Amino acid sequence: MTKREQEIIAAAAKVFNEKGYHAATTRDIAAEVGIQQATLYYYISSKEELLYLVVREPIVRLYDQVEEIVKASLPSRTKIERAIHAHLAAFDESYPHMFVYVQELPNLIHTLQDKIRESPSRYQHLWEEILQQGVATGELRADLDMPATVFMIMGMCNWLHRWYRKGGRLDTATLARQYASAALDGITARPS
Repeated sequence: MTKREQEIIAAAAKVFNEKGYHAATTRDIAAEVGIQQATLYYYISSKEELLYLVVREPIVRLYDQVEEIVKASLPSRTKIERAIHAHLAAFDESYPHMFVYVQELPNLIHTLQDKIRESPSRYQHLWEEILQQGVATGELRADLDMPATVFMIMGMCNWLHRWYRKGGRLDTATLARQYASAALDGITARPS
C-alpha cells in the first residue's frame, strides 16, 4: 500500500467518524487529504470500498488475535479476559477506524458478505467457541444461551465507542479487567 493510499484511508476514517458514512462525501475525503476528488478515484473505486478499507486491517488483526486465544491452552476465564482486552485494545490502537466499524456496521454487512474471513458472524463464532470450551470444562454455566451471551459481551465492548477517549482516565487493560470481571461473575459456574 502506498503512502498516499494510507493517507486516504486515514482521512476517510476521520471523515466517516465525524460525519457518518452517509453524510460523508468523497469530496470531503479528498479535501481532508488535500487532493482533487477525481484524484481520489485513481486510488479507490467507490465510497463503499473506502469504508471497507478503513476497517479491514484492524478487524483482520482483531479476528486473528481472538482466533489465537481460542486455540490456546488456557483457562476460560483467561481466554475471556484476553479476548475482551484484544477487543478493547483494538479501539485504542486503531482509533478512529474501530469507531467507524461499530458505527457503520449495518453499512458494512453488505460490503463484507462476500468476504467470509472478515464477517461479523465469524467473530461471533470465535466467541461462542471460547464460551463452549468453558462450558465443556465446567468453568462456565451449562445453561448459557451462547448467541445471547456473545451479544451481551459484544454489546458491552462495542458501547466503548460512545464514551471512551484514547489517553483518557482509564486505559484498555484496566477496562478489560473490569469488563471481564463484570461478565464472568455472571456466567462462572458455581459449586453446588
